Amino acid sequence: MALLTQRQLQEELQVTGVTLWQYRKRGMPYVPLGSRCVRYSLPAVMEWLDGFKAVIEAPGAISDERGV
Repeated sequence: MALLTQRQLQEELQVTGVTLWQYRKRGMPYVPLGSRCVRYSLPAVMEWLDGFKAVIEAPGAISDERGV
């Protein structure tokens, strides 16, 4: 299983590093490799994003004003 760097995942998802940090805080899977280094499994991230999208698009779902 190939693991992606933060930069590679940013390019794949077309998001900023801040967005990835926010997603990690909301439960996006990642692999910590020390105190300042993380890697991502693209299949695991895509599965999480599918579930995350379903939750925020559910009727009655509450999101913050930034849409995150």
